[in-house]
Amino acid sequence: MLGDKTTWHHGERWTVMPSPKGWRLTENSSGATWMDLSKFEIDTQARHKAAAYGRVSNAGLGLGWSALELASNPNVSEVHTYERSSELIDAITSRLEIPVDVAHKLHWHHVDCLSGPLPDIGPVDHLYMDIWLPAGDPNILADARRMISLMPRKPTVASMWSAEFQTPNPETIIAAELR
Repeated sequence: MLGDKTTWHHGERWTVMPSPKGWRLTENSSGATWMDLSKFEIDTQARHKAAAYGRVSNAGLGLGWSALELASNPNVSEVHTYERSSELIDAITSRLEIPVDVAHKLHWHHVDCLSGPLPDIGPVDHLYMDIWLPAGDPNILADARRMISLMPRKPTVASMWSAEFQTPNPETIIAAELR
């Protein structure tokens, strides 16, 4: 996914390194792990990736795995990934091994999806949000509402990574607000 298994740095902010679980993205100043491509991460995102279709807005770049998985879904025509760190976009996209058959689906946008404004990419079929640290963050629903309010057009469907750990049926709550 990210080439050879060596630790690399991009700028002063980010370090990407192999981990016992796969890959780890760490912010240097705080030492916080922003993403660890573990079995937990993969398993908890699987239902969201499988449900995606059409034009997808993907909030949060992480290690790029989420964008690749979404683009690999044959029911997905485009993936627009929003990331607030231009350094991270440069770091990940320069190393990401993108299969030829999905490269045309991927689009990267440098924007903070919680402060906007988000670009008008046309009608959005599926909004997938994966920006929270830690899993089950208590602000997930409030942040999802804010993000949706910053979109020029409401998505047809919205889903949020790890919201199910905090709120039963979070997509049902947000779906009612999309109507």
